[in-house]
Amino acid sequence: GAGKGATVARGTAQTRLMQAVDLQEFANSICESLGEHLMSTLLQRDGCHVLHALAEHSSDGSVAVQATKAMHAACRAMREQSTSESVNFRALRLLWALLKKPEDKEYAAEHHALKYCAAAIKRFTKSLAVQSAGLAVV
Repeated sequence: GAGKGATVARGTAQTRLMQAVDLQEFANSICESLGEHLMSTLLQRDGCHVLHALAEHSSDGSVAVQATKAMHAACRAMREQSTSESVNFRALRLLWALLKKPEDKEYAAEHHALKYCAAAIKRFTKSLAVQSAGLAVV
């Protein structure tokens, strides 16, 4: 019925918007914002979430999200927001989405991403979300 038409229209509008936006520029802007607003828990959480969504779900998102920049942003978010379960969860999910290619795994190892993952797993022992996200990365 009418709901189906509204869903199609919304999907079409989202498709047009995504085509109009330079996804790489958008992802780079998010990474820059994360670096500029280290103490904003909401920005760190939501920025990691958007980068994860771009890397994981859009057809060219893995190209749009430069793994090295996003990985650095995720590690920095976990370091600066070490007491925030939601930031650590979103950052871990972002890391998991980025670690697809061998060179990305090498970069992660060189920049101590696994150290931040292990620290989050130890810190949030009662959070199943953080535990599962952290174990997915390692």
